[in-house]
Amino acid sequence: MAETTTYSGFVLPGEGEAGAGNSLNNDIEYHDGLPRIKGTLGEAMSEWHAGYLKSDGKVWKALAGGTPQNRAIGFLEVAGIADGEEYFKRTGIITRSGWNFTLIGQPVYLSTTVGGQVTQTPTDTEVGIAWESDKILLRNLI
Repeated sequence: MAETTTYSGFVLPGEGEAGAGNSLNNDIEYHDGLPRIKGTLGEAMSEWHAGYLKSDGKVWKALAGGTPQNRAIGFLEVAGIADGEEYFKRTGIITRSGWNFTLIGQPVYLSTTVGGQVTQTPTDTEVGIAWESDKILLRNLI
C-alpha cells in the first residue's frame, strides 16, 4: 500500500508496488547545508531541469498545468541520462547562463509547454524568484 510522506502529502509507492524503494525520504541528503534529493532519471535531462517523481519511481521533466507533473521535487544539479542516478537541488540559489530573466525579484514558474524549463509567464506552479538575470532563488520545493 502506498504511503504518504511528510512532503505535501506526496504519495509514494509502497513495498511490492512499482517504484518502491525510490522513496524521497530515503534519498534526501544535505550538501553545503542544503537538502538535495537523489533520484533515478526516467529520461535524459539537462543541468537545472526541474523534475517530478512519477508513479514509476523515476524522476521526469516537470511541467506546469498537469498533475503530478507540476509537483517539482527540485532542479537537476548536472546533466544525466535515463536510468542514471543524480541529485536535485531543492532550495537555495541556482545559476544557469542560458536564463535571461528580466523581472528581477519576481516569481519564476514551471513552463506549460517545455518539460523541465522555467518561465516568468505566470502558471500554476511557482518554483522561486528571479534573483538575477541568470539566477533563481528556489523556494523549498515539495
